[in-house]
Amino acid sequence: MNHNPIIIILAPLLLLAACQSSPVKEPVFIESKNFRVGKLGLQKSTVNMTLDYFNPNGFALTLENADLEVYVENKYVGKTILNERISIPAKDTFSIPVKIDVEMKNLVSNLMMVGLNEDVELKLKGTARLKKAGIGITLPIDYAGRHKLR
Repeated sequence: MNHNPIIIILAPLLLLAACQSSPVKEPVFIESKNFRVGKLGLQKSTVNMTLDYFNPNGFALTLENADLEVYVENKYVGKTILNERISIPAKDTFSIPVKIDVEMKNLVSNLMMVGLNEDVELKLKGTARLKKAGIGITLPIDYAGRHKLR
């Protein structure tokens, strides 16, 4: 079968242009739940939780990976890396299991401030890699919001 080289070159560009014509909207955070301490240590600990989001896009996406720094009350407490694929349905909710490696020295210095408040400011900074129609895009993540302690 003889393929026209112009079509072979233009097909990916047309697909990319189609993806660019409907920009990816950032998923909307709904809630965090299932908070639990996985491993407790003097130097490092592990915290697990599930984050629920809503995909406002009219198309499905795949979350390939994410690399985020976690801040509580503007103090760095640890890092989370997600290296599993998560299917994100169009116009629907989805859950992301999160494991945060917490540096205890940073968390302990902030526990008094956190203990006095009903809610805390949570910041996430980093990147997430999404795929749409087989084409990968890296989105910067710069989230900040107040969350109740449960």
